[in-house]
Amino acid sequence: MEKNYTMKILTIMCLALSAVFFTACDDDEAAGSGQVELLSFGPSGVQHGEEITFVGNNLDKVTSIVFQPGVEVPSSSFTSSSKSVVKLIVPDAVEPGKVILKTPDGDIESKTEFNLEVPVVVSAVSAEAKPGTDITITGEKMNWVESITFPANLLVERDAFVSQSATEIVVTVPMEAQTGFLVFSTGGTEPLVFDSEEALTVKLPAVASVNPGSIRHAGNLTLTGTDLDLVTQIDFPGGATVLATDFVSQSETEIVLVVPTTTTNGTLVLTAPSGLEVETEAEIFIILPNVTAFSPENTMDHDPGVTLTMTGTDLDLVQKLTFPNVDAPVTSFVSQSPTEIQVVIPEG
Repeated sequence: MEKNYTMKILTIMCLALSAVFFTACDDDEAAGSGQVELLSFGPSGVQHGEEITFVGNNLDKVTSIVFQPGVEVPSSSFTSSSKSVVKLIVPDAVEPGKVILKTPDGDIESKTEFNLEVPVVVSAVSAEAKPGTDITITGEKMNWVESITFPANLLVERDAFVSQSATEIVVTVPMEAQTGFLVFSTGGTEPLVFDSEEALTVKLPAVASVNPGSIRHAGNLTLTGTDLDLVTQIDFPGGATVLATDFVSQSETEIVLVVPTTTTNGTLVLTAPSGLEVETEAEIFIILPNVTAFSPENTMDHDPGVTLTMTGTDLDLVQKLTFPNVDAPVTSFVSQSPTEIQVVIPEG
């Protein structure tokens, strides 16, 4: 029993020694063949301006090392070089990605991606912007910013940036953005997430005047102001809503739209793409029809079939008349004008 156990241990030790022997032979064969081989590089978390070490075989044949995005360091700039180790200072323009070793026998690409620890610093952000326009963000290592989150949780990935460099990012403010702080997310071995020091003020539509102040139903109402092209809808007192697609016209400084027939006196509420609402200071007043006289005046003469004449102002706005003790309103008139209506008195 003990003899068998001893034999098993000896067998395992022999296999382990054999593995070590063959591995050593493989490394010796790679080194002896003269072929350039990259085994590893580091340290992890190296920063721009710090030294990085490449370990491998026959590295003295390396003519240059290329980092992303195309940053090439020639062998003359290596801090040290030998068959097994190459050292160099990481240039400021280097970004994450595969590393390529240039040799007389061809290029050798690293199996793993090179990454760094990068202290991104934002120094300035545009103070105010209109949705849909571009803002500029300046700082250091700005090419390492992976995304920017605008107020209202609107994420903009780097692929959607207008432009990006080491010192500047230009990005379009989302239409739904609101006033608030920006959140930056960076890459690197230790990614950062931090807020801008100053809030970005996102413009809202502003109404300077509403004309005419007194208006009839179905009349054209004109709003003047700034950033009115942002308005997506307008709510009228009385509950009616007019969408931007139904405006008569819309520009940055003016909106023309038809007053709904259910509108009452009061202020208007404008909605921005963010969903935020802006209420006008000015009120609108609805012009209503006003009857000043009836003919005949004597109620005894108001028999069914008799034509009743009403005179007054804005009577062309009248759409129907309701008579006492008659369920159905009268919508068909003998004649109608702004100053007069003639209607046949119904039965009842």
